[in-house]
This record gives sequence, structure tokens and C-alpha cells, in this order.
Amino acid sequence: MISDESINIESTIKKEGKITKDNILLFDKIVKHIDVYKIIFKYYDLDLSKPQSKSEISNISYISLFHILKTSGDYKFLNSAFKLNDLMLSKAIIDESTYYENIKELKETFYKI
Repeated sequence: MISDESINIESTIKKEGKITKDNILLFDKIVKHIDVYKIIFKYYDLDLSKPQSKSEISNISYISLFHILKTSGDYKFLNSAFKLNDLMLSKAIIDESTYYENIKELKETFYKI
């Protein structure tokens, strides 16, 4: 059940746009759902520990989150971007060609840090 005290993850991804010192803890909690649960729901309670809906975020939101993680300049978030890339392929959000392009870009980014 969605309450007034829940966070809309899709809106958060769209609004934030990139990882900063002000939102790093928020994104840290979001990527936990990729790393551990392999799914991100649309709504969570305020501390992002429990889903408040059974609806998954949209494919566009998964792709947007991938790009945010890819450009973070942080090894932890890059690792999560690799996992998210795998997840997007398994959910047929991206095709194999895009999957391998993403791997190439992630590797290049990894070596630049």
C-alpha cells in the first residue's frame, strides 16, 4: 500500500539525475535493491527498506539509473552498473548489442577512475 510517507523511485531518479554528495546515501540504498534483490519497485518507505508497491520501475527508469551509475566516477556504483546491465538484459529491457556496448563503456570508465 502506497502512503504519504513513501518515496517514488522513478521520480527520484528523474529529479536527481546524477550522484552528488547530497544524495549519495539515497543512491546507495537504491543500488542495494539491484545488488541484493535484483528488482526495484516504484515506491518504498522513507528509508527505502520496504517496498510500498508491487509495481516495478519502468524500463526507462532502469536505463536512466544505469546512466547515472555509469557516470558516477565511483567503483561501488560502477559495480552496480555492471549488475544493472545484466539485470536489464535478463528482463529484455536492452538487447545483446546494447548490453555489450554498455560493458565496453563501463570498462572504459572503470579504467579512467
